[in-house]
Amino acid sequence: MKRTDGINDAIGGIDEAFVEEYLGGTRKKNKVWIKWTAAAASFVVVLSALIVPYAMRKVPDKSGEGDGGTAEATVPAGMVGLEPISETIKDAEGRDVLHVKNAKAPEGTIVEQNYALDWPATSYCFMTHDTPTLLAVKGIKVSSDSYTYERKHDDGTVYEYTFYVSGIQITDMLKENNSSPYREGDVIYVFNYLTAELRDDEERVYFSYGDSRIPPKEESVYLLSTSENKSYIPEFVKSTGLVDEDVWNVIGVTSPEEFEEIWQSVVENWDYYKENF
Repeated sequence: MKRTDGINDAIGGIDEAFVEEYLGGTRKKNKVWIKWTAAAASFVVVLSALIVPYAMRKVPDKSGEGDGGTAEATVPAGMVGLEPISETIKDAEGRDVLHVKNAKAPEGTIVEQNYALDWPATSYCFMTHDTPTLLAVKGIKVSSDSYTYERKHDDGTVYEYTFYVSGIQITDMLKENNSSPYREGDVIYVFNYLTAELRDDEERVYFSYGDSRIPPKEESVYLLSTSENKSYIPEFVKSTGLVDEDVWNVIGVTSPEEFEEIWQSVVENWDYYKENF
């Protein structure tokens, strides 16, 4: 049974009530990124001669090795050498918002593999389902704009909200049945955010919400989603009037090497994922 609709429902929306509830819940100090740990497979499905080549083609080697070629894959320079440029602007509600072009991750951010629900199952869905709302691409961040403002809650606690619109240049479309309008070389814009509680000693305690992550600056594999019927952008971002709906949600981001290992686990259990996802 195909569960594309269920997947889109699960990853296409962020409940503002959940965000507010989380602000009063467990706090993870300076741990913005969550490292995924692979579970060992309990069995290996013997694949047919037809399935294995089909599955393995989905993460092609374009380095030139193995086919007599010597050319190395060309990777965009991304944001290397770009300095942040800051300005203060007004949002739709008249608040002061710090806009930073070429924004970097906050100091102390741990850049590791990014949470993506259940990585093998999610990767299978993103790589195989013929839907324009799910993308699996390899790319590098070439632009990043951040917008930051403070909001004082009823209990007196002050929070700093930062959201990002980043441009990811696609270096490889990993799914063969890509039905989106995007192609290799295009720049796709993605949205993510994080929140910090401002303490009296000026310490910032960062929070992360499920899928919300800042893409790393290295070439990476991105699992991206959008929604045709509802918004996943939270109200505290909508209220600023600074972000259009035409941005994609970062469900997962990891290194190409890590993704190769993840996809290999899918290939080894292909019948299971095909039957269940």
